[in-house]
Amino acid sequence: MTIVPLDDTHHTAESHTHLDIIAVSDLNDIVHKGCLNDDVFLEDVLQAPWHSVETQSTVNEMVDTLNSLILSLFNKHAPVEKRVNKRRPGPWITQDILNLMAQRDTVYRKARRIGDAVTMDQYRRL
Repeated sequence: MTIVPLDDTHHTAESHTHLDIIAVSDLNDIVHKGCLNDDVFLEDVLQAPWHSVETQSTVNEMVDTLNSLILSLFNKHAPVEKRVNKRRPGPWITQDILNLMAQRDTVYRKARRIGDAVTMDQYRRL
């Protein structure tokens, strides 16, 4: 078993620790959403038929061919995923509450990034 290397998940003014641990039998079996496998992507970029752009007779056809090649690479390595929100938020969550939640999350990210005790206290008060 191997522990998946993750960022710290629990933060206080004095420490940053791992509370969430994920163990797997093979790290290669993990699919990172939003992460691109650089080696495979580069290999496909190098193998793409870029010469087909130059063989087009007009600039518009060249642009269309180039766009098609680039989009096919992105669709293969970073496809757009359609997400369906299965549940509406509760009727008690107003725009004011959503704004406060966003403010809280912003302060938390800042406190985590700079490790400042004052900012962490401000986060706890929100």
